[in-house]
Amino acid sequence: MAELSLSEAKLYYMRKLKSRWPGINKNIKPATRKSKCAERDAFCSTVLKMTDVETDNYFAERQFQNAEKQPDRVNSDAEMIEFVSQEVGAIGFINLKSASAETRAKVKVVLEF
Repeated sequence: MAELSLSEAKLYYMRKLKSRWPGINKNIKPATRKSKCAERDAFCSTVLKMTDVETDNYFAERQFQNAEKQPDRVNSDAEMIEFVSQEVGAIGFINLKSASAETRAKVKVVLEF
């Protein structure tokens, strides 16, 4: 998959566009941070155009209405990189400083902001 626009990243992350990735036909598995942090705040406000509370409420409602799994939660950029590299269909966010050449060899960076 080529780089995503902000709106495409939002649609995929929130599973509004599709619930499965095109081309690989695997479930989209959003991941977030367990606790409030600058990366989560930036992703929610810049990409999702929501607060982290609104984002949590959105996924709770989707779980209630559609029995969709809530985003997986990780503690750090390193855990996010590991999760996304190991889970086919996973999508998450990290601090750009953590996107080293080694990281880019493990995961596909689809959006930088």
